[in-house]
Amino acid sequence: MNPVRALLLLAVTCTLGCAHYAPSPLDLDAAPAAYRARSLSDPALRAALDSVGIHEGDPWDDWSLAYAAWLMRPERARLAVEVRAAEAGIVSAGGRPSPGVAGGVEGTFSGKDGTSPWAVALSGLFRLEFGGKRDARIARARAGVLAVTLRAELAGWEFRTWVRQLGEEWSAAAYTRLGEERLLREADKVTEAYERRYTEGVVGAAELARIRGERDAIQAELIAARRVETEAESRFREESGLDLWFLRLRLGSVPPPHCDSVALAGSDSLSSLALTHRPELAVVLAEYQESEADVRIAVGASWPDLDLGPGLLYDHGAGKWTIGFGLPGIPTNYRGPLGEAVARREVQAARVAEVQTAVLADVDAVVRGCEAARVALEELLPMVESARDRVLAASAARDRGETDEVPVAQGRVELQRWQGIEAAAMDRRRAARYALDRAIGVWNRGTDTQKEGDGE
Repeated sequence: MNPVRALLLLAVTCTLGCAHYAPSPLDLDAAPAAYRARSLSDPALRAALDSVGIHEGDPWDDWSLAYAAWLMRPERARLAVEVRAAEAGIVSAGGRPSPGVAGGVEGTFSGKDGTSPWAVALSGLFRLEFGGKRDARIARARAGVLAVTLRAELAGWEFRTWVRQLGEEWSAAAYTRLGEERLLREADKVTEAYERRYTEGVVGAAELARIRGERDAIQAELIAARRVETEAESRFREESGLDLWFLRLRLGSVPPPHCDSVALAGSDSLSSLALTHRPELAVVLAEYQESEADVRIAVGASWPDLDLGPGLLYDHGAGKWTIGFGLPGIPTNYRGPLGEAVARREVQAARVAEVQTAVLADVDAVVRGCEAARVALEELLPMVESARDRVLAASAARDRGETDEVPVAQGRVELQRWQGIEAAAMDRRRAARYALDRAIGVWNRGTDTQKEGDGE
């Protein structure tokens, strides 16, 4: 063949079939701009929320707000790209060995017998794989896609439950601060009443100092409660990227469901639910499928491949066709890699059992926590009612003229303290319910919802 034509053929082949490099410079201003522009009204965010059933105009709840926060997280985009990269690996795994071309030229420079001095050979190269190597590679790539996808879902679930916990801590801190403010107002009334009594000479300076000291202690508790609320708000905003929506939501929302309705199902039913819904268990199962595919690949490596090379030979004036064959590598040391793959599969099987056991233990622990929170709250209710009855009795005595406003104000202070203890117990019961949702892998979104999937 003419050398010029050969070069032209090579150029055309590379133009049509070869890849070309395209640079992709980073835009270092994009991420900061996106961070500063985060908003729940962003059109792209609204479209993403609509795709998971969170429509504009619907009332916000903790699930939808946590999901919105997750959609704005930068790692979500990275995880999505990792999934696409893993999916691209399926195409690579399914590729068959590329064919090739081999050639050779021979020239006779002495002992000529009148025939052509040249011998030219041209043959194709084809590799046949045995032992299910290609199927094993595809299975490994698909298991990898599943594992990466489930890890992304696990990251989303963990972030959203973390946002829920932070929001609940912020909400509980706000309730505590409101309770301390109410308690301080009642303490101010008691202090004012004692100051009037002191002026009238009814009580002494020591008694007034004691009352003022109690009032100052309540104010100190209020200062501490405000600090805790501010810190909880800062953590929530920093982690979620959301503004004051969550606090307004929690303070004006219907109280979330408690453990009672779900815990009645029993530990066995909840354990079965957890074993099918906990995302980390799905991840380790996908990782086991990866290790299973690794064993298939190691088994396939014990089978030799076969190279075929059919071609043409111009042998010193005589045309011939040829076929060559060979073994590119005779596997003699496959037992070591195979043994390693089998051992890694056993490790992953043990990991699955380990996570299952941890899930079951987690469910048992949170069920006990739910029961303890319920009992603690029930034990507090009579004390709160008793404090309320004392306020009513003091008010009735005041109305009959038997006493003044001081016993009523003191009773209200006592009642506010008991109500604060009751609110804390209710917070613990609510936190126990959220812990139960996390333990079974199901986010309960309302008092009438017994089972609500995560909706990834």
